[in-house]
Amino acid sequence: MQIGDCWFDEASGELQHKGRGDSWQLPRAELQVLKLLLANQGRLVSRIELRAGDDNHPPLSDSSVARAVCMLRAFLGPEYESLIETVKGQGYLLRSSLARKPAAVLESRLNAGPKQLLVGLVLILMLGLSVFYLYRLPRVVPTIPLNKQELTLLSGQRMELFFYSNSRTNNQLLTEQGKVLTSALAQCKSSPWRKLYVSLSHDKQVLNLTLRGEYLGQSVVRNLKISDGRQVKAFVSVPWLKEVDLCG
Repeated sequence: MQIGDCWFDEASGELQHKGRGDSWQLPRAELQVLKLLLANQGRLVSRIELRAGDDNHPPLSDSSVARAVCMLRAFLGPEYESLIETVKGQGYLLRSSLARKPAAVLESRLNAGPKQLLVGLVLILMLGLSVFYLYRLPRVVPTIPLNKQELTLLSGQRMELFFYSNSRTNNQLLTEQGKVLTSALAQCKSSPWRKLYVSLSHDKQVLNLTLRGEYLGQSVVRNLKISDGRQVKAFVSVPWLKEVDLCG
């Protein structure tokens, strides 16, 4: 089955990129998500449907579904990653085709009448004014992390960890959760992630994790938010870390 520049062999569970010549034996989460999206192409597939388990497998977590979509987009490549559309708060939709290519759009603009050209000139003028005022704004000083660490995985791969705190009262809790994360990541043989950014909300209710890395030559990003309203916080635990699979 064709999807962008890729061919999906449902029988073998393999996704092949014809342009790059790469092939990928899909793990369980990616395979389940892609099958459901292809079976319902052009229709919204809810998170509940995508998470569903069967007689041989337990249900997937929301984070596993989000990670699977992220990895599938990365394999499709930047030209076709938008085929998988996120419907906020509901699920995902596999589009049947992309919007018109830039060349077609340019051709239609060249054929536009005087009114359309006038509108274009006004927009260019507005853009120029916006750039002018943007350069007049004061420069924003980048946030300095509370702590920065470099971690070496079992394969010798290096990962950078950055910890940010909005308040001094958050420093101890952020440091404690950082130790749990660092200990778990140190057990990874390798990982597509190269940088991990960790921050704690001012009210100490939400821990934010942002992972940045590279997969099959494409830049990938994964965002996780963990809420804990209890008096004694334990955002990150060993069972949770195994569930979200930060190694993969």
